[in-house]
Amino acid sequence: MPEGPSIVILKEQVQEFKGRRIISVSGNTKIDKDRLLNQKITDFKSWGKHFLVCFKDFTLKVHFMLFGSYRINEEKNAIPRLSLKFKKGFINFYSCLLDQNIFAGSGNIIKNEVLFRIKMHPLSVIGKLPAKQLNLLINETRNYAFDFLEWKKKYELRKHWLAHTQKICPRCNIPFIKNHLGKYHRRSFYCDNCQLIYE
Repeated sequence: MPEGPSIVILKEQVQEFKGRRIISVSGNTKIDKDRLLNQKITDFKSWGKHFLVCFKDFTLKVHFMLFGSYRINEEKNAIPRLSLKFKKGFINFYSCLLDQNIFAGSGNIIKNEVLFRIKMHPLSVIGKLPAKQLNLLINETRNYAFDFLEWKKKYELRKHWLAHTQKICPRCNIPFIKNHLGKYHRRSFYCDNCQLIYE
């Protein structure tokens, strides 16, 4: 699942298409594809986990949800959700939802790693956090997003995971708990010994 830093990388990878006109639009998305035809791309932007394709009078917002992916000048054995073709090259978006009105925020990797870094349990209630802990959460999420971006560009992100998908807590040397928590039952990896719950 692409997270915020991965979307920044996508934005960098598609810069060659900035200023180009779309000559063909296809895919199984339910958006008005005809609106995109012959439009000139003015810019690409990222916002959280959203990828924005900017045109003169409107912006297309792509949200990759849990299992989205993309290909640039490369086919995949699947029908793309949306395919944008130019005179030279194309961008395909797979299994993603478009034009979502939900703020993306960070994904599971960032959530698990940040909570482990700041020793906070994933079942903590935001409204119960002391101001100092809330500031720590915000600052460390930002810090980890930049680390994520750097490691992702070097193809070494997984080697830096301390909690996400790990079996043993590196601080306590006891097994992590793996559970599906919260409103959306997102996968969490945490240590009941060193991660404090605020409730």
